[in-house]
Amino acid sequence: MKGLRSIAVTGAAGRIGRAICNEARRNDIHVVGIDAIPCDGIVKADVRDTNQLSRLFEGAECVFHCAGLHAPHVGLQSEDTFKSINIDGTASVLRAAETAGTDRFVLTSTTAVYGGGAANDEPARWIDETCPSLPRTIYHSTKLEAEALVIAATGQHLTASIVRLGRCFPEPARLMAIYRLSRGINERDSGRAHLHAAMATGVDPMPMIATARTPFQRGDEPRLTHSLRALLEERCPYFVETFDRLGWVLPDRIDRVYDSSRAQNQWNWAPLHGFASSMKESTT
Repeated sequence: MKGLRSIAVTGAAGRIGRAICNEARRNDIHVVGIDAIPCDGIVKADVRDTNQLSRLFEGAECVFHCAGLHAPHVGLQSEDTFKSINIDGTASVLRAAETAGTDRFVLTSTTAVYGGGAANDEPARWIDETCPSLPRTIYHSTKLEAEALVIAATGQHLTASIVRLGRCFPEPARLMAIYRLSRGINERDSGRAHLHAAMATGVDPMPMIATARTPFQRGDEPRLTHSLRALLEERCPYFVETFDRLGWVLPDRIDRVYDSSRAQNQWNWAPLHGFASSMKESTT
C-alpha cells in the first residue's frame, strides 16, 4: 500500500485485526500488533493503558483500532464492561496516538448500528450511509459513542476514517454465501478495506459501509422479500444453479441490503471475494 510504511493494530489477534496485519505485511508494511490476548508476534496490552500504547505507537503512521467487545459478548459481559472497553478504550487509544504523534487513525465499527432487517410483510431495507442509526444493544450504542470520539478528535493533528464493517463471522458455507449477497464481507476484503480507508482519512470522517459487492439494485426491495428466487435467477443465476446442485435451500427472503458503493468510490477500494468466491471455495 503506497504511502504507508509502519502501522499499529489493536485487536491484532482477532479476525479483523489479523486480516489487517496480514494485508499490511503483504504490502511490505511494518506492523506492531497489539492485543489483550497473548500470542506469537503480538504485544500484550490493554487498550486502556494509554502510556503503554503511546510507546507502542511510536513510529506508526496510522493506528487501526479494532480491539473491543463485540456482538457475541452481549449478555456475557456487563454494560459497564462494554463501556469501559469500547468507549474508554477508544478514548485511550486516541490519546496514545496523539502522544505518539500518529496523524492517521482508522476505527473498526459495525453495520449493526443501522438496526435489523425489514419485517416479514415489508420490502427489504436498502441501507446506505444516509440511513439513521438504530442501536438495539449495548454493543451498538458503545460503537456509536466510539465513532463520536474519533470524529471529535480529528483536526489539525489527526485525520481518521471509520469503517462500518459488515458480517464477517466464520459460518457454514451456505450461510456465508447468502450473507455475502447482501450484508457480509470476506475477511481478506475487510483487511484491504481498512488499508484503503487509511489512505483516505479526513478531518470530518463519515462512517462508511464495507461489505461485499451486492448484485442487487435500489428498487429491488419488494422482490427481495416477495419473489427472491426469480430475482436471483435474473441477477445471479450461478448462485441459484450452485445451490440447486448442492442441495442447499435458497432463502425465502432477504430482509436488508448494505450498499458499500460509497466506500468503494471514496476509498478506491474494490471487494474481490463475494458470494461467488465463497461458493467456489466451499465446493473445491
